[in-house]
Amino acid sequence: MALLLTVFIMCFYQPKILFYDVGFQLSVSAIIGVIWLVPLLPNFFKKLPEHFGVREAVALTISAQITTLPVSVFHFHAFSLIAPIANLFVVPLIPFAMLFGFLSLLPLPFLSELFAYISFLILKACLFFTHIFASIPYAQISDIWVNSWWWVLYVFLLGFVFWWRRNNSDIFTNIA
Repeated sequence: MALLLTVFIMCFYQPKILFYDVGFQLSVSAIIGVIWLVPLLPNFFKKLPEHFGVREAVALTISAQITTLPVSVFHFHAFSLIAPIANLFVVPLIPFAMLFGFLSLLPLPFLSELFAYISFLILKACLFFTHIFASIPYAQISDIWVNSWWWVLYVFLLGFVFWWRRNNSDIFTNIA
């Protein structure tokens, strides 16, 4: 409900973001995946190690990738096959980049510059990993053109899964 309210308020103040801001569309669809799909996925990945948050990172990445698929393919006509692996390297760095980026805003003359530089280095590391994984041959499927009706069907199927999860939450507990 909080997500729906947030989206409504953002679209009320800037209606164009709903249709013209790909970042907004990707963010909202990824958050939907994190909220609604992540609780379904831990049993699918129970063989993955919990050390260093690997299982959680994979569940977050897969759920976000599932729900952002229509937006990605619609706008970019491509789908990354390597994203779940790349995100294992990049996602753990993001909170630190955000923390040091925030700390750089503090009115501390020397420290704010140091924090900004640390944030910059962390973001450079993220870009380094991104470029490494993007350079792997066949890391993505390109030139995907799908009829709009398939996306409507995809969204309805996701909605059905969410509805089914809500009404039959115990069915997924014994999977895998």
